[in-house]
Amino acid sequence: MENTNFKEEDINRVAQEIERQNLNAAETPRETVREAVRSAYPTAPNTSSPSTGETTPPASSAEKNLPDYLVNAPVDVKTAVERFISLAEHDGIAKAISAASAAGPFMLDALHDAIVDKLYPELVKKGIIKDQTS
Repeated sequence: MENTNFKEEDINRVAQEIERQNLNAAETPRETVREAVRSAYPTAPNTSSPSTGETTPPASSAEKNLPDYLVNAPVDVKTAVERFISLAEHDGIAKAISAASAAGPFMLDALHDAIVDKLYPELVKKGIIKDQTS
């Protein structure tokens, strides 16, 4: 995943949630970010499921914003998650999470994972969490 294009206020909101809950004690740094995103942007449960469609060959460079487990997902699922990521970057994480929640729990989880993957390096760079991958 490349650098983040998220709004600074969203990055700060996640950072504040990490500090507020002392989430740096979580198992791993990525889990720290995942818990902070989920806490900072709560959603109501939704029981709808994602639509299905044809699958595509392994990931292309256009899919670099997607979690690894979506490599062989249906095209419409990948497209939807990419739209949610774009929405998060342009209109804010809260709006994207709300839209993904309406699309079902799978979409919401996929968006959470994509957000974590994109926010993680930014939070490390700002010194909010420590990178333990190196």
